Amino acid sequence: MNYLRQIWYEMRHQKMAMWVSVSGTALSIFLVMAFFMTEGIKTAEVAPASNRARILTGESLSAEMNDSPIVLSRGLSSDLALSLYSGLEEVDRISLVKAWEEMADVSVKGGKLIALQPMHVDDEFWKIYDFRFIDGRPFDKAEVDADAKVTVLSRSAARRLFNDDTVAGKDVKIGLDNYRVVGVVDDASPILREVFGNLYMPFDPRAYNYSTYEGGSVVRLLLAPGADIAKIKREVERRMKVISSANEKKGEMKLRYGGQPYTIEEELYSNAHDYMAGKPDSHKRTMWMYYAVFILLPAITLGSMTHSRMLRRISEIGVRRAYGAKRSTIVVQLLGENFLITLAGGILGFVVCVLFMLLLSSYFITMVDYSYMSALDGVYSRPTFSMLFQWENFAVAFAVCFVLNILCAFIPAFRASRVEPAVAIARCHE
Repeated sequence: MNYLRQIWYEMRHQKMAMWVSVSGTALSIFLVMAFFMTEGIKTAEVAPASNRARILTGESLSAEMNDSPIVLSRGLSSDLALSLYSGLEEVDRISLVKAWEEMADVSVKGGKLIALQPMHVDDEFWKIYDFRFIDGRPFDKAEVDADAKVTVLSRSAARRLFNDDTVAGKDVKIGLDNYRVVGVVDDASPILREVFGNLYMPFDPRAYNYSTYEGGSVVRLLLAPGADIAKIKREVERRMKVISSANEKKGEMKLRYGGQPYTIEEELYSNAHDYMAGKPDSHKRTMWMYYAVFILLPAITLGSMTHSRMLRRISEIGVRRAYGAKRSTIVVQLLGENFLITLAGGILGFVVCVLFMLLLSSYFITMVDYSYMSALDGVYSRPTFSMLFQWENFAVAFAVCFVLNILCAFIPAFRASRVEPAVAIARCHE
């Protein structure tokens, strides 16, 4: 308790230094948290994609031609998709969705024609993702197999078309065909690209098969809890080698599959070249280098502030040493002060960061896919608080700044405690 009182006394009598340190720590926490939040949004597990960590994706078939990889197709044929992924151990569900989409013209009788973002999915899609149905139901397997003219609307689409969100059973015109609305779901954020759509329609993958291997299907796998992702990848690789060997015996191109199926991080942080080269994590390694450089910036700031504060207290430390204070006591007190400063700065930085992200995030978190420009949500999307804030991100940001503060404080404090009392007191008169 005496330590805390002494620390509080010292901080009260060094208000300028204390507030500069608190502000600097808050700024560091703010920068690190804003960076982690912005990156964390891309992989956030929120409805209707609450199981993202358990979902793997298979796509982007490529081949070798003259020892150079080339992309054959953005998607897979339904036959190849099922050959690679059906019956895998530790996989609970498999869904096939359309690999690309084009804006659809949608209207209702007596209403205006509007452009909406469609998404073609199968019946298993609704069992992998946790959409909340406001009205009606999802379309089922029988409707998918029959290529029925049914659709599920997002809440915002239903309101724009019908001025109501309980519209199950009503008809809409999509392109030249009439569809029956069977359900209405809560809107998915455009940031969740794998589930975002204004309307969802049954997907028949056979209609998009262009060859034995190329097609328009993307595979989503929902893993069992605790599933071994590496084991699943090895089995898919084994199956692909069998198919590719048979293909080569026919004198055809050697197929490549580049380490698929991909986790959400691999899918988001990789590009086409990484896929073809079988290095889906190469871009992620580059991002970690950026993280390291970014974290060094607050480290330099914190180190400079702490060093300046220690220099100003050399004479005080000398006097205390002259009166018999132990070096360990001085170091512990200085570290205690620094901990309180870090705690206060961390709380302040956290509050400022959350407010900033909630109020201003739409200015720097954008949808770069301009096919969404005509969709209801537009190209800008404001993330929700649940997408922005995750305890893991705050814990990492606070731990980073806390460790940096301790390291920046310990070395100057230790060196200051070793200054001879006579030398330290003499500095007081210089």
